[in-house]
Amino acid sequence: MTLRATLALKVDAQLASALDIGSAEYKIDELFRQVLSNGVGLNQANNCFTDNFAIVGAGNQSYDVAGGLTNALGQALTFTAIKAILVKNTGTAPLTIGAGSNPLAAFMGAGTHTIIIPPGGLILLIDPTAAGQAVVPSTGDVLRIAGTDAAGTIMIFGEA
Repeated sequence: MTLRATLALKVDAQLASALDIGSAEYKIDELFRQVLSNGVGLNQANNCFTDNFAIVGAGNQSYDVAGGLTNALGQALTFTAIKAILVKNTGTAPLTIGAGSNPLAAFMGAGTHTIIIPPGGLILLIDPTAAGQAVVPSTGDVLRIAGTDAAGTIMIFGEA
């Protein structure tokens, strides 16, 4: 099995203003792209996990990245390093990412830190370095998403 992923963000924006004579414009047209080729080093990942989730009532969805997931091909995943996480809030309530039991501190700074994603919002965190973001089995391997009547999509790319 091999993995190739291109994670991209396109920014196409224009700031304009009418002046007494003429107009002023500032245009942004940028593409930020990170390619992850197959492997376990710099700019590489070798597996991914995806899920569309719904949280009914006040609750959470927890993802054990060191042994509790299977990829789209039905293979068990035990991530040792995370290279990218994308979470899109597709619901009408905020999502809180992080904290909980055995928290995955990847990208967060500490296991108690959280990120709040408002309805319609998304986060894309990428670490293309050779080491990536470390997964610590049994004590630092659970990515928790909490909310009330919330929904979203998650994608995790890493070394497994």
